[in-house]
Amino acid sequence: MKITICGSSSFKEKILEYKKLLEKLGHEVIVHPDYEAFVRGEKGDWF
Repeated sequence: MKITICGSSSFKEKILEYKKLLEKLGHEVIVHPDYEAFVRGEKGDWF
């Protein structure tokens, strides 16, 4: 199943946590690519 997770950037760590869990269950998960860059430290926060 394809799943898109949308939410506030203040929850980006939690969103990526759920993305990983859903992928382990075999789902294709789409999140905003900047969230992953923020968590990896490649981009600064907007706020």
